[in-house]
Amino acid sequence: MSSSQNPRGSILLVEDNADVLETYAELLEGRGYRVARAANGQQALDYLRQHQVPSLILLDLLMPVLDGYQLLQQIRGNRTLSTVPVVVISAVADPEHARSLGVTACFTKPPELDRLLEIVAQHCGPDA
Repeated sequence: MSSSQNPRGSILLVEDNADVLETYAELLEGRGYRVARAANGQQALDYLRQHQVPSLILLDLLMPVLDGYQLLQQIRGNRTLSTVPVVVISAVADPEHARSLGVTACFTKPPELDRLLEIVAQHCGPDA
């Protein structure tokens, strides 16, 4: 894992629904953010091990292979990753449980886009 400072505007988007993944990614890329995509928690973990730490992680909770809760535990247990802000976006998000795992914010799908973009801007810069 790279211990370099996270590049401003980089986001790791973790979502198993391909259509939702692309919709969010295109929205964020259209605003100038760099978006890496992962279809499940294991792909996200592999990405985090091989690339520079992102400014922000947008995370679905219910996914195959390694779910969002398991990924959060891995992230929070890693010294390099533990400070990365994580925003949960899930159809069945349990805000209290997610917050107990140290997430920055929790949205139920579909998220309120203005509020989501506001949080992204706080961590990645406005329209990078």
